[in-house]
Amino acid sequence: MQFEIKLYYVPEPRVLPYARCPERRVWLRS
Repeated sequence: MQFEIKLYYVPEPRVLPYARCPERRVWLRS
């Protein structure tokens, strides 16, 4: 899970709070 979140907040730090939420993560991956 941690490595997945990294992929999100590394390119865009703004996505970090969204990555914390499972639902948000799925939305980001969509």
